[in-house]
Amino acid sequence: MKIRSAFALLVLLSLTSTAQVPNKNLVVTGAERAFEKASGAVKMPAPGCAVGVSLNGESVFEKAFGLAEMEHSVPNTPQTVFESGSVAKQFTASALVLLQQDGKLNIDDPVRKYIPELPDYGSPLTIRHMLNHTSGLRDWFSVRGLSGEGYGQHIVTQEMVLDTIVRQKALNYKPGFRIFLFEQRLSACRDHRRAGLEAEIFRFCDRKAAEACGNEEHFVAG
Repeated sequence: MKIRSAFALLVLLSLTSTAQVPNKNLVVTGAERAFEKASGAVKMPAPGCAVGVSLNGESVFEKAFGLAEMEHSVPNTPQTVFESGSVAKQFTASALVLLQQDGKLNIDDPVRKYIPELPDYGSPLTIRHMLNHTSGLRDWFSVRGLSGEGYGQHIVTQEMVLDTIVRQKALNYKPGFRIFLFEQRLSACRDHRRAGLEAEIFRFCDRKAAEACGNEEHFVAG
């Protein structure tokens, strides 16, 4: 993330220092300069990133550096699919709101309506609480870390996240009492056993992502 942010800043500075309205040649030259500086700052072999720059809807620069997989020295390419991380949360939240508009759920429904295994914490815990990060549920990564597993040591699955959530016997605070950014992946409404909601949400996310990306090389997990 730091590499990509630094690259974007370098491109912006390169363009604004030469022209207020960049043309294609200036965009490509600036992107190339920023790419060389960013890639040169990383001692290889090491992870890297893929970079794409578009101008007026046209892709004008695509390059990558570093490794996508360290163990087998698999290089990054412009086609490498990267984990988007928490960016996916907004897609999941948008899907839930649209599902409510279609009458397939209500964001004020109790989460236990879809995950009956979740303990009764004595206070209503709703989908809205999870969307607003006011549920009181404990941070998923922190709880999982108590098992001795480090971040990145396994492939995260919906089953793994759900198992971690339902084992929480108490909350950090009463739902709605405060805001705390947590990593629960909104699994309350995305597990495939919960009234078919996961299929609905993933169809929406896949459709919207395909429209935005123009291809099938995407996966939304938030």
